[in-house]
Amino acid sequence: MSTIVTFIHCADIHLGRSGANVGYEATEKSFMRICEEAVRRDVEFIIIAGDVYDQEKRSLKSQWFFSTCMQILLDANIQAYVVHGNHDPTIGEDKLVSFPQNVHVFSTEGEGMIHRTSRGEEVALYGFSYPTRAYTENPLPMYQKTLEADYHIGVLHGQEATNTDHEPYAPFFVRELVDLRLDYVALGHIHVRQVLQHDPPIVYSGNVQGTNRKEAGEKGCYAVTLHPGGHELEFVATHEVLYQTEHVSIDSMQDVDDIVNLLRKRLDESKPTNLTLQFSGRGALHRFLLEESNREELKELLEQEFQIQIEKIMVHTKNVLDFQIESFHDHVASDIVQARRKLEHEHALFEAIRRKKLTSIVEPMLEEERAAILYEAEQLLLQQVLEESE
Repeated sequence: MSTIVTFIHCADIHLGRSGANVGYEATEKSFMRICEEAVRRDVEFIIIAGDVYDQEKRSLKSQWFFSTCMQILLDANIQAYVVHGNHDPTIGEDKLVSFPQNVHVFSTEGEGMIHRTSRGEEVALYGFSYPTRAYTENPLPMYQKTLEADYHIGVLHGQEATNTDHEPYAPFFVRELVDLRLDYVALGHIHVRQVLQHDPPIVYSGNVQGTNRKEAGEKGCYAVTLHPGGHELEFVATHEVLYQTEHVSIDSMQDVDDIVNLLRKRLDESKPTNLTLQFSGRGALHRFLLEESNREELKELLEQEFQIQIEKIMVHTKNVLDFQIESFHDHVASDIVQARRKLEHEHALFEAIRRKKLTSIVEPMLEEERAAILYEAEQLLLQQVLEESE
């Protein structure tokens, strides 16, 4: 008997979430495409590794939409295995809509269950749903192989313990997951898709729709096949809005035509809908890009030319003059550069605010935004000083 099992792995749907340039509908459309892909591929089941909803209090609209998607899967005889994460823990949940019978939500105590395929294979799935938003205990005792099955799959919403970029929810070490000898670990919580381990596959599918430029790149799900010889992973893009960052060097550019021509080549291939531009290098366009009014005009031109949204233009260019500021020891230009460098390193207060999560009082900017502001101020001052010195 052939023991091939196919399924879809997705996570971090965040129904009810929107961004500055992305509405609720974009997230819904992406998840609907995932369900349609599951039907098209005739998979056995779909795994949702946490954060179905963006908030503990789930709106009626979001619950109804999710139930509608689950009914589409049920009509195709596809099961859905779901865990809740830190955004939508089970505590205090307001369940206003009943889900179809094909939906299984893992308990807060952790559990294992058997899925029997139409061909007779048995798949053991292990998982748990967050009882509170801040679940920081070791989750791995809930993922021991306690069942007899052809394949064993873990469904975990958590963070690799060495990653300090996010809150340490359900922390784990990759080597510990490997030691569990599962055939696949479906991860959620981190919004960037990544394969932490290839054998066995320990995989973050990422979120299904980016809502800001920090969540750039294609978003969607993984189509997974498990078989006696190993596994196959295929990423399926389903996003409605594509965030992208383009790095543009002005080294050999003479005018705005050069910017437009370069972007025309790049954007025809990637087809983003929301773009951040980061300019660097040294060239004739340096002075033009330093002026905010010029950047605003450039933004409007590019949006019209390419029919896209420009979220931000960041400038880190240098004057065409090739000089070493450090050599001007007694020049005011050297003082300007040193002042900027000192400010860049004095961010202890900023870090303390971020660590203490006082974002309701002070909204911390991205580190790259902070550096860009300082750099732009430095360049404007240098430009004025150097012009006066001529």
